[in-house]
This record gives sequence, C-alpha cells and structure tokens, in this order.
Amino acid sequence: MNRALLLRRRAATMIRGGAAIPARRAHHRGARLLHVALIVLLLLIGAAPVHAAAPLGQITQVDTTRAPQVTVYATGDALAQASLETLQVREDGRLVQVVDLAHGSGPLTVVLVIDSSASMADPGRRAAAVAAATTFLSSLHPGDRAALIAFGARPVLMQPLSDDPASIVPVLRRLRPEGGTALYDAVAAGVTLLRDTPGRRALMLIADGRDCRDDAVCPDRFGSRSSLAGVADAAARAGTPIYALGVAASPGGRGIDALRSLAEGSGGAFLGAGDSDVLEPAARRVVPSIRAETAITYHSPRAAGDNRPRDIQITLAAATVPLVEPWLVIAAALAAIGVAAGAVARRQSRDIIPLRRVAVGPTILLAPPRTFCSECGHPARPGARYCARCGAPQS
Repeated sequence: MNRALLLRRRAATMIRGGAAIPARRAHHRGARLLHVALIVLLLLIGAAPVHAAAPLGQITQVDTTRAPQVTVYATGDALAQASLETLQVREDGRLVQVVDLAHGSGPLTVVLVIDSSASMADPGRRAAAVAAATTFLSSLHPGDRAALIAFGARPVLMQPLSDDPASIVPVLRRLRPEGGTALYDAVAAGVTLLRDTPGRRALMLIADGRDCRDDAVCPDRFGSRSSLAGVADAAARAGTPIYALGVAASPGGRGIDALRSLAEGSGGAFLGAGDSDVLEPAARRVVPSIRAETAITYHSPRAAGDNRPRDIQITLAAATVPLVEPWLVIAAALAAIGVAAGAVARRQSRDIIPLRRVAVGPTILLAPPRTFCSECGHPARPGARYCARCGAPQS
C-alpha cells in the first residue's frame, strides 16, 4: 500500500480499547448526546415549580368600611379557581395576610341614578331609559338593596335604600322630564349615599350624558356645581364603581364621552349607548357580572381612618409539579450535560474548547408598569381614556 495513503488513514482514525472508531462518527455521536441532554434540560426546567407570581384580573372595588379589615372585589377567570394557599395580596408593596376568600360578591347595594331632565322629554328616549332601569332592578337578588335618585336641575332622592327593589318601578313610571341637567351633582349624591355602606356597592347611571355645566345649549345655572373629574375622583376614592348606560340615538351621541369618563374614572364600566335594543341587554348583564367577582379580605397594616389611595396588587402562584424541587431539576440537568460534554471531549481532538460552567438563576416575572396621567401625574387605570383626577385625555 502506498505509504502516504497509509499515514492519512491512520491520522483519520482514533484507537479506543483496541477498536478503531472514525473520528467524524465519534464527533457526531457526542454531539447527538449533547443535543439530547439539552432537550432534557429544557423539558425538566419547563416542568419545574415556578414560585414567582404574576398579576391577575382587575380590581373593581375596595371596601374599607371595616378597616383595618379591607375587602377587595376583583374580576378574573383565574381568581375563580384561587385558594388561600395560592393567593397573595400586596398593599403599598407589602405582603399582607389574607383572612378570607369568597367566590361571589354577596349581597349588593346599588343606587340607581336616572336622568329626568327636559332632554329626556322625547317619548322614545324616556321609554328606553325606564325599560333599562326596570330590567336592571329585576336582575337583583333577594337580600340586595336599592335606592333611586332622579335628576333635572338638581338631584332628588325619590326612594331611599330599600330591601324591595321592585318598589322602585312604579316610581320610575311616574317621573316627568323637566328642567335643566345636573348630572354630576346627581352622581355625587349617589356616591355620598353609598359611602359608609359595607359590602359590594355600585352606582347605576342611566342618562344622555349632557350636564348644563358643560353644555352650551342650557345655562350653567341649571347644571352641576361639581365637575366631571371631581366626581369621578370622589367615586374612585370612595370605592364606588359607576356603571353607565347612554340613552342616545347612537353610541357617538353628544354627552356619551362624559358617561364613559365617569365610569372608567371610577373603576366601573361604560356599558353602551343607544335605544332599548342596546340598553336592556346591557342592563341585564350588570348584576351577573358583579356576582361573578371574587371577594378577598385581608388585614391592612394601615391604621383605621387612613383614607389615602392604596396600591393593591393581587397575584396567584403558578401551578407546581409535586415532589420536584428546582435545585434537583437543575442538578440532574447539569449532570446530563456533563456526561454528554465528557463524551464529546473524549471523542474530539485537543483543539475543542471545553464547556464553561454557567450559573442558573431563578426566573423573575415582573408586574406590568403602572401608568400615570400625563398632565397631573395621578395614577391611572390601564386602558382609561381620561384621568380620574383632572379629566385630561390619556393617549
């Protein structure tokens, strides 16, 4: 055999225990082992317990009437499956003790605020408002309480809080539209009526959204003394969400933006605008949506009477795999990589750079950043179109 050919064959062969193994085949076999080990590492880490917590749901009301016991009402499908073992609550960045968790909001106390000003004199508009109000009242449960405030140039308490919401329906039918529109003052009166009421409370607003304070058609003296931004901020501070329905020919009717701003600024919801075909189905959905909320009660570190805004974050621990600790998973995975890396190193030439040890740390899930008003710097609810304090539009 040609001597040069023989030398090339010997150079291309690795001798291990008397067996001849082609170098290229050894390299591929080691690489496959390494790939398998990396896949095992990813699978094990994916199955490992993750003890970091992620933000959940949306807070609709904070009840501080029994401070230092504070009850938070929140929405979210994941919260409906939560337990005391998995739930965590932080107030102003401090972890607090959760003392009770209830799936369902319990008895509801509501104030129905309805527009009876001259702008509601149109028979179709008035009928749509009364029909929506009646539908809302009929959806309340035994044990719920309701009151009625009607407003023209000033708010009037037509029915105080009652355990018989059905008794309000005849009063609604007797209302006669007249006078100016003091919408904001009427909402402020409803918030005041509910201020010291414990448990889940809400203000249901049915109006066309026009207040003479902000309307060039009617004089200011027939409108509210309160401002839109001031009322929304007062409702948010009192923990009274506003649910608003706009009685208008179209969702873009004049005044609808004011209703939306009041609802979103208070932590409630704008439910829609239009005629009876829109208003009645929307009114029917309000109470069931509130009933589906989760009530979380915790012990606040604040002193009773401290009414400053509270920064509350609700988190739920991620699902875990029983009997598997993270350090065991990482150790096993690193051992698998070590075996594969050793196989590769033994089967490759000295030119291969050895693997470096890497530190594997925990994964941290960060809460979404808080948003603030671009004009006054007040904390803003994510997605809000207007600031609850100054009323400035938010981008």
